[in-house]
Amino acid sequence: MMKLKEIMDMEFLQKLQDYFAESTGLAAIAVDYQGNPLLRYSSFSPFCSCMREHPDFYKRCVRSDAYASLEAVRNGTVCIHRCHAGLIDFAIPIIVNGEYVASMMCGQIKTGDALDGVETGLVSQGYDYLESAPEIRRLYDDRPVVPLPKIKAAANFFHLTMKYIVDQSLLNKKNIELLKKQKEKNAKKAIVRDALPCLQVTPYFYFNALNAASAQAYVEGAEKTQEILCAMADISRFSMKYSRRAVPIDLEMRNLEKLLLINKIRSGEKLSTDFEIQGNILDNSIPSMVLSDLVENLLAYGLEKKNASDHIRICGYIKEQRLCFDIFDDGTEISEDIIDLLNNGPSDEDEDEAKWSGIRDVKKRLSLSFDDDFELTFSRVRERLGGVRVSLSFPARP
Repeated sequence: MMKLKEIMDMEFLQKLQDYFAESTGLAAIAVDYQGNPLLRYSSFSPFCSCMREHPDFYKRCVRSDAYASLEAVRNGTVCIHRCHAGLIDFAIPIIVNGEYVASMMCGQIKTGDALDGVETGLVSQGYDYLESAPEIRRLYDDRPVVPLPKIKAAANFFHLTMKYIVDQSLLNKKNIELLKKQKEKNAKKAIVRDALPCLQVTPYFYFNALNAASAQAYVEGAEKTQEILCAMADISRFSMKYSRRAVPIDLEMRNLEKLLLINKIRSGEKLSTDFEIQGNILDNSIPSMVLSDLVENLLAYGLEKKNASDHIRICGYIKEQRLCFDIFDDGTEISEDIIDLLNNGPSDEDEDEAKWSGIRDVKKRLSLSFDDDFELTFSRVRERLGGVRVSLSFPARP
């Protein structure tokens, strides 16, 4: 049989029982199926406390609670009844998955109304002790008289409250069990994953492999291959060393030259480049890989889609305390729609959203470094047959 403490916090239930009893003036206690108390008594009347001190009367009280609880379970709702001493009590059943768990017993009051809807025959009435013990009789007479509608309202309120609390407790318990099972499942996956052989590729291994390939290309007389491998090693080293950092512009330009060298070889020398960089800006800093990523994206739109030659011109200068860069690609032809996407970003419905991730990442890095104090715009070079211009500016910083 399920126990109440398995589904509820008993300390919380004790406080709830105490507050209910204090606010309504009704006694309250949680009992098991035999009527035995599961918590401390709340606001028990002097009459009932006195009754329960007598062994024989205590048995009658417990039996009365047990019968009322069973009747509440049988009907699946509140059972308002008259106890063996003639007082009005009500039992609130706590049922989980059709199984009786406990009941909340409340009342220990009298009513002057007709007992419509009150179970009066669950237990035999024993008034003999009232006549034989004047003190007990006095305590009985002191019990308050409460209108039956108020008793029913209190019973229904507490019933709904308990049902909601029990349902939430069961839901929380279920969620905890699901979380526990998921953790166990993840732990098993981790064990399987960790048991599989895995090659931990370190940067040193990566660079050593590139250097070995470069040396082998030199031995075999593959000069272009060697150039690509050397440039790749330099770009990778730069990326890993300066990731998420600002670097002097001269370092960024050198890294950009390596990138353009690889693309020249890839394109079969169809790509030509031209740098117009003012010397007074080289000591200023720029977020690493920004220029390289912008150029790489232009080349992705240009070289991959045409057979004609392409020319990249990069201008760097300082204007009004701002570093400015203009990147011209005179061979790339991009529609106004794509220019708009590059400037404003794709919509959520754009199926090719991944294509713009490079530009989006550049904007994120610029935003982290300069907040909103930067400009990055794309435009078409209208005076030529084709061509794109990228304009970038941000505050000059050493």
